[in-house]
Amino acid sequence: MPIHPVRIPTPLWARPTDASLYDGVRLSDYHLIQSHRDRLLDAVHDELDAYLNSDAIFGAGDFPNRERLTGEYYIADESYAQHTGPLWIQIGIKCHCLEYPINAGQIDLDYLGLEVWLRFEPASGAFSIFRNTDSSSI
Repeated sequence: MPIHPVRIPTPLWARPTDASLYDGVRLSDYHLIQSHRDRLLDAVHDELDAYLNSDAIFGAGDFPNRERLTGEYYIADESYAQHTGPLWIQIGIKCHCLEYPINAGQIDLDYLGLEVWLRFEPASGAFSIFRNTDSSSI
């Protein structure tokens, strides 16, 4: 059964989203990227959808367990690092995927962390997948 990811606002029980700028990324670079935020979030969403619906990722008894995922996720952290020759910016978007409650009164529903890595070309405003998506238990 396919998972249909839905991005939600950061839940009240989660800490606020943090953005980190590294390796020469200036505030003006960050603002340029944010002017394309809808496309950035679309690229993240498409990669999340592909990851969550890949049969190669989920095996019987493995982590993550597809049946525990609600399909909802939120953006937890963002990182930006500059590369040169030619200039481009590496973007890491950490998404927290939620699970169905497994205990009575469970509040924190974080289950699976996925970090999507993108490459941003400032000259063209293009986003592309930079490398494999990283996963973690959270």
